[in-house]
Amino acid sequence: LAAITDLNYQTQETQTEFIIHPCTYYVGFKLISNYGKKDKPVQTKVIVTDIDGNLIDNVLIECKVIGNGGSYNISYSVKDEQGRLTMSFYDNYYVSGGYENEIKKQKVDFIPTDTITIIPNETKHYQPNDICELLILAPFSPASGLVILDCDGQVSQPIQFQIESGKDSATVEFRISKDWIPGFTVHAELTGSIPREIEVTDSLHRPAIATETDESFTPSSIIHIGVDVTQHTNNAAVDKVEVCLIMVDEAILSLTGHTLLSPLDIFYPVRSTNIIQYHGRDRCLLFNMQDIEKFKKDIQERQAQFNQPEMRMQYVEKQCEGSLRAYYRREARGGDGEQKIAVRSNFNPLAHWIPSAITSSSGHATFEVKLPDNLTRYRVWALAANDKQYGLGETLFTVQLPVMVRPSPPRFLNYGDKAHFSVILQNQTDQSLPLHVGLRASNAELLTSETNQERIGYSIVLKASKRVVVTFSVSTVHSGIARFQFLISTVNNKTSASFGDAIELSLPVFTPATSEAFATYGDVGGAEVIVQPIKTPKDVIPQFGELSISTSSTALASLTDAIISLYTYPYDCTEQISSRLLGIQALWDVLQAFHCKDLPEISILKTKLESDMNVLKARQYSNGGFGYWTNRNDSYADPYMSVHVAHCLAVVIDKKVRVLLYKRK
Repeated sequence: LAAITDLNYQTQETQTEFIIHPCTYYVGFKLISNYGKKDKPVQTKVIVTDIDGNLIDNVLIECKVIGNGGSYNISYSVKDEQGRLTMSFYDNYYVSGGYENEIKKQKVDFIPTDTITIIPNETKHYQPNDICELLILAPFSPASGLVILDCDGQVSQPIQFQIESGKDSATVEFRISKDWIPGFTVHAELTGSIPREIEVTDSLHRPAIATETDESFTPSSIIHIGVDVTQHTNNAAVDKVEVCLIMVDEAILSLTGHTLLSPLDIFYPVRSTNIIQYHGRDRCLLFNMQDIEKFKKDIQERQAQFNQPEMRMQYVEKQCEGSLRAYYRREARGGDGEQKIAVRSNFNPLAHWIPSAITSSSGHATFEVKLPDNLTRYRVWALAANDKQYGLGETLFTVQLPVMVRPSPPRFLNYGDKAHFSVILQNQTDQSLPLHVGLRASNAELLTSETNQERIGYSIVLKASKRVVVTFSVSTVHSGIARFQFLISTVNNKTSASFGDAIELSLPVFTPATSEAFATYGDVGGAEVIVQPIKTPKDVIPQFGELSISTSSTALASLTDAIISLYTYPYDCTEQISSRLLGIQALWDVLQAFHCKDLPEISILKTKLESDMNVLKARQYSNGGFGYWTNRNDSYADPYMSVHVAHCLAVVIDKKVRVLLYKRK
């Protein structure tokens, strides 16, 4: 686990795991089948590789098989020149019919419930119409059994099988149905059952997907992406397939962990079995008179011990618990002559989206893409589909430059702000480079010793594969848009290559918020002159703001309908009455100062307020709280409603409205 603080003061944490190799070789093997059969050879494929995965020949391999006739442990091991050992093993390899002797029977008091082991013949995903063979390991024999297949609660016809006397296993075969996508559950009933999940994938309708590339390119370059679509089963090319190409900045995707879902998961979601099994055999006693009499005697003795005071104890019950191969070739651009540094300004995270292209007869489609100016890693998705099949593949590539400039500006500036821009310079080459770094700005002032300077720069030497941070201090000039252009280039030298990078950014500069606003009301309809004193606020910004005086009709004119609606509101739960009181009390001063012909008289409003207050009084509980409709003993006060009513009463008291107030004794 490691945590670092970057040059632009951003902290990142990460963790990793590493492998300690026990040997310079690795041995691996693959079983042809998940289980074996008596008197038939067990086939395996064995390889030996080095740490990098390269095949190694002429290495002695030792194989050990240890077992008891029905279950075996298989291991392969090799040693390197220093005698260090590495091993691969497989435990519990079952062999059908391996046990010669009949399983020893144990005497039990209750009917036993044992576990059945189910092993499919394949470890990979099944396809529709495949033959599935199951090896069923039984804890006893002889026995008769049933295999039940369940998919989304739909149960198939049971398949009968027999465990012969002296044997410990049997095999059952059946054909996979396409109706069982994406999976089904197998239940085996003998004297118990154990489900085993088997996943079914529609691989006949899915082209194979493979990815390759870790190439790097430069910003604004034109690249060509080739997509080859082949069948999943035999790698045959598929023509006339529609391909969609998506290219997105990996940094954006990493923030949310976004990935494209497989269409198969959308049309065939994982479904629950919707079946619950109940077994009562563990509660059934075997019919043996001697055992039953002994069992009764043991119960009586335990009960007698329990009834003794010194022997009493408390019992606590415990609960158990298609092939997509993407290649890129950069289009040659430019010619001989002096290098010009391109200014990067297009930072669209969605580099490209091509909704539709059709593959040729060879299953190939080519896309021409012009890269944005981001210095990042891109993830490329290709989706292929026709009327019966689909495919999905992805790959990655990097866009970078030999020398790069990465500024970390704020998202916006306010008028009058002073900001310090941190700019990271990165040398991707294997040699130290003398560099010139500069900043040019418009609608911003560079804070240097010289005034009215539009550009500033540094000269540094940056070591190979290193980074360094430089700081530029600026201040805003006017509101609007401030533009900044950062430039880095190597010092002119005829003996070495020239590198450079430039980036242009635009930041909004916002105007300051209104510092003070005031409103008053009165009557300007008469002949009297209204005098309103005004004091100039302090610390104003001369470039912004103004003194504006305007008159308008009272806000009550536009609120008349709203007040009438509150006054005539027909529903009277405690919340609605309190809200009506709050609305009218908020405009009480205006209602008294102005008389709108559509509104009731003040005396009528007071009568209405008194009535509402009396209703609230009748709904108050003895503890001071309020309910929605009543204060009956069979209901309770609501805490949120009590707070709302208390707020309403506080407003009414603060307004000193002469209505019938009350106090609860």
